Amino acid sequence: MDIFKQLWFWIIVVAVVVAGIIISVGPSQVEDGVAIRINGHEISMTEFNQRVEQVATEFGQYGMQPTEEEVKEHVIDTLLQEILLIQYAESKGLEVSQSEIDAQFGRLMEMYGAQSEEEFLAQLQSQGFGTKKEVEEILGTEILVMKLFDSYADEVDITEEDLIQAYDDYKEQMEQLSGVEGMDQEVPPFEEVRDVLLENMVYERVTPLILDEIEKMKSEADIEVLVDKQDVEIEEMEDTQQEQPIMD
Repeated sequence: MDIFKQLWFWIIVVAVVVAGIIISVGPSQVEDGVAIRINGHEISMTEFNQRVEQVATEFGQYGMQPTEEEVKEHVIDTLLQEILLIQYAESKGLEVSQSEIDAQFGRLMEMYGAQSEEEFLAQLQSQGFGTKKEVEEILGTEILVMKLFDSYADEVDITEEDLIQAYDDYKEQMEQLSGVEGMDQEVPPFEEVRDVLLENMVYERVTPLILDEIEKMKSEADIEVLVDKQDVEIEEMEDTQQEQPIMD
């Protein structure tokens, strides 16, 4: 069933790129100045440059060679979408409690097979995550976004025929990938994955509805983009591309 969950997360990442947002607030006109300010929220140059490096690396993995300006514009658009998404969820009165974050933290610990919190955090830090507080901020954002999507569930109509078609499409894709290294896996029966298919389809159909709301908010938002082209730090992008394998 992991592949179905991956499909859902791919939808979200492509649509709004919500995973991993940590907004740093800092004063402008200082060493770590402000890159973007939107409705009072500030993104520091440190956060901005970290995202630029991440995006440049991801582009390199796919053999793409964007200009510095293209990377900068992509990062700006992505960060604006992330913040507006969170602000929209909060405007609907959605909240995340510490107990919800703790429960998700525990589920992740179990998924990673960690025997202690220290072991779990060490595993996360090896993958680029920071402190427990930062991990909790990420989890809180993910839970908040999930709640936002769930709040739209009643606005989409999904039939049993839709679910069967989605299952058949997935099964056909897996058959086509049969024999590809790392892609050989047994497709579970429809009854076992029906609920996951329903969840994925709800999120897929809700995504454009939420994106429409974000675009409306963007047109009315108080946005200041303070970063200049010379602030984009991707001097090592070419070396990164050479080191990273190109993914099919």
